[in-house]
Amino acid sequence: MNINAISNFMKCVKLAKLNDKIPFFEDEAYSNSLNNIYHSDNIIVSNIFLNFLFKFNVLQIESDNISVNTIEDFAYVKKYTNMVRHLTSIYDVTFWSRLTTLTDPAKKIQYKIRLTKTPFICTSAWCKCYELISRFNFESVLINCVKKHDKINTWHLCEAPGAFVSAMGYYLQLKGLLPYWTWMASSLNPYYQTKINGVVYDTRLSDISFNNWFYCADGSGNICDFDNIKSIISNAHSSKYPISLVTADGSFDCSKDFGNQEISVVYLKFCELITALHILDQEGVFVQKYFTLFEEKTRSIIFIIRYFFDQVFLCKPLTSKRGNSEIYVIAKGYRKPNPSILENLLLLTKLSLDSFINQNIIPLEIIPLSFLSELLLSAKIFSMMQQTAIQQNIFLSDQHLSFQHINQISKFRSEPYFTIFNTFTNFLKSQGDHKKKTPFCL
Repeated sequence: MNINAISNFMKCVKLAKLNDKIPFFEDEAYSNSLNNIYHSDNIIVSNIFLNFLFKFNVLQIESDNISVNTIEDFAYVKKYTNMVRHLTSIYDVTFWSRLTTLTDPAKKIQYKIRLTKTPFICTSAWCKCYELISRFNFESVLINCVKKHDKINTWHLCEAPGAFVSAMGYYLQLKGLLPYWTWMASSLNPYYQTKINGVVYDTRLSDISFNNWFYCADGSGNICDFDNIKSIISNAHSSKYPISLVTADGSFDCSKDFGNQEISVVYLKFCELITALHILDQEGVFVQKYFTLFEEKTRSIIFIIRYFFDQVFLCKPLTSKRGNSEIYVIAKGYRKPNPSILENLLLLTKLSLDSFINQNIIPLEIIPLSFLSELLLSAKIFSMMQQTAIQQNIFLSDQHLSFQHINQISKFRSEPYFTIFNTFTNFLKSQGDHKKKTPFCL
């Protein structure tokens, strides 16, 4: 194998301030030492696997002035992130998809899990959910639910095909908590009378757990609707047990306009959040997928989350594709507000999409600079991760290596990913009858 090619591929990109020309790898930074290669890749892995904890204390909001430069910095980071993204537009879509799949360590983890454990619906979403549950110590929260209510009740928004439910069940079974679990899920209805954009037609889980799926008041499952949100709230409140965990993994296909992905899904994210705030029990946990953190609406939504939860983490899962922009918010310790506050927030979901985009959810002058500074820092961190991954793939594609050669390189650099994944989950080391492929059995 060409050691220089491995070294070049694995060396961390030095991201200088981006001007007219996008900087790439610097020749003088290359090293032929495998020890240095392995060490540098561990640094990359460690950075990707970090989680960003907001230190901003909502109980001690200081009156500070919003810096114009801070707001401009969000736009600056967005501009240059999109510049790097745009560099991929010259490549054939099929070629680029195959290349990024081969070079993605997350796919290697998913493949190994499928070979050794064969869980039900083992998608990237399954891997991400299992990782987050393990990494952020959901076990202690779930055990407390059993002690308090003798039941673990969870709700999963925008859930189809059901990977988060499957991962949750798998985890609970390993921990001996499966008998205490009850769950509900909502998603776009694949059997709805009219075609819905974005619907998932994989019904493997919903076909065998139909009573656990709620498709809202009109049967569509569309959560971006005031009456449908109210129907979910009503259904959740009719449950015998309080809901201790809500997940929301919704998104749209934005492959034709990655530059505006964040603004395209912001209304969906807001509707997911408002639903979760209504149905989640005191001290509950909320997990929600986001993309970039550049837009005013996203800043407002994240601020609402931080305001109502004791701890809020931003995380790029190790099992998330390195070159995409998805991140997850993990919010723990819900402080349920006055019902009138929740009702006022719910009324905003009556707005049309255009009206919502033009509406100030939270006036900028209310959001403290300390919070914005932390959010900006996290936005820069996750943006640099994505830019690094994209530039590494561009560099590798320009070497004109065969896919077989690329796969060999990728296997080599995936080793530290497996190590760190097991540090948190102990999943690939755990024993069990992995031949049984039922929803929540090993």
